[in-house]
Amino acid sequence: MNLQELFPRFSPSRMLSNQVLLIVGQELKQLISQNIEGCRVFIGKINLSIDSRSYNMEENDFMDVLEGVPIHFKSCSDDLHAYCLFPNYKFARNSLKLFRPGPENYFLERTKFPILHLTEEEANRIQQQMVLLKESLESLQHYYRNDLVQTYFRSFMLEEGNLMFSRANAMTSGNTLIINKKDILLMNFMKLICENAVTEHSVTFYADYLCVSTKHLTRLTKETFKQTPHEMICKEIIYHALDMLDNHEISIRQISEELNFVDMASFSKFFKKQPFDYCFGFAVPH
Repeated sequence: MNLQELFPRFSPSRMLSNQVLLIVGQELKQLISQNIEGCRVFIGKINLSIDSRSYNMEENDFMDVLEGVPIHFKSCSDDLHAYCLFPNYKFARNSLKLFRPGPENYFLERTKFPILHLTEEEANRIQQQMVLLKESLESLQHYYRNDLVQTYFRSFMLEEGNLMFSRANAMTSGNTLIINKKDILLMNFMKLICENAVTEHSVTFYADYLCVSTKHLTRLTKETFKQTPHEMICKEIIYHALDMLDNHEISIRQISEELNFVDMASFSKFFKKQPFDYCFGFAVPH
């Protein structure tokens, strides 16, 4: 079940323009026995599986699951206290403006350790952000509702980023953070995408730079991120394309050239092939 399928199940006071959804407390029981993809949860007691691995979440546990990773909620406690956040890319992009909080290896670590147990202080700080986000969503008549929701989402992401930096520093100083060759290769691949996706669209470029075969790189990214290298490169291109499409002073021809497409037709064809969730709310360029 994707985000667009979840929206009709919940009240308008839990969402913003089909871009972000916040499920609170006992409402999460609607997801029991459902298969969904990617979310952030600050939660009480619940039994679930993430990518076919079983977990039991307890009070003050925090889960951050990457987009595309399957989650199956199995059961939960009667006194469930939870916040389950589902932002789509357009909303996150508008809120963060391409800013990416947290350590460089954050996304890689989340594939290995999707659930963290927070201290009481850490849990309170995260919960404060969820309460602010909840209250801003519930203020349906507030003139600046959209801006408030974006502001509190950004505030939440900054708190999460700070939490991840603190955890990364503690793990490094305690020598408990183990990064193997596979992790290093994937971190380097993600860094290369951020630096080169605008001009380099071919998987071969990245595989050659990393001194591995395209087949080996594909196997690693599919195992870790449930995506092919091509899909990851395309996402980064789309991120930049959507950012430029917001600027009405930039022509489609200029965007096509900036993103290293042969012509506007090639860019339009590429854009139309991308998943609906990324391009939701944007007109396909011609």
